[in-house]
Amino acid sequence: MDGHGARLPQILAEIEITDHKLHQNTNYEAARLAARHGAPVIEAEIEPYKAKMAQKAAEQQFQAKLRGVDLAIQHGIISGDPDDLNEIAAIFQLPAFQHSADGMDNLKRAAAIAHHPNHVRITPRSATTKARSDAGKKSISGLPTLTANVRQPSTGVRGSVNKAVDKFR
Repeated sequence: MDGHGARLPQILAEIEITDHKLHQNTNYEAARLAARHGAPVIEAEIEPYKAKMAQKAAEQQFQAKLRGVDLAIQHGIISGDPDDLNEIAAIFQLPAFQHSADGMDNLKRAAAIAHHPNHVRITPRSATTKARSDAGKKSISGLPTLTANVRQPSTGVRGSVNKAVDKFR
């Protein structure tokens, strides 16, 4: 009564009718119930249904990981620099990288490895990052040069990526 309230007698009546129909014509009623709830009705539909459910689960898992990375960038746990993100992804794929149950802990450890002074990069840096890292070395007096290339602020993911890239300029 707590969960369904006044609808409980109607729900019980529907269950009784369905049970009676299942006893009268089992195959037809089972197929009707399966089709009504999106499950496969005939044997040929089983494998495509399993593949569809596996794809849906993988997509949900990917979206959850993407939200975690976005939150980590927003909270400053990792930078949003594409070169850093590519390096962190490459570290995740290393066989020697020990994954824990906590995804955020894995992300923090991979970021720490990527930024460690003794870490040898797995992925190449992009041309813009190389130019940025050489900018201070090209100054005549030995002082870093100032760049007038300032990005306009924007919102959303692009804004957080721009903010993270500007930190490393």
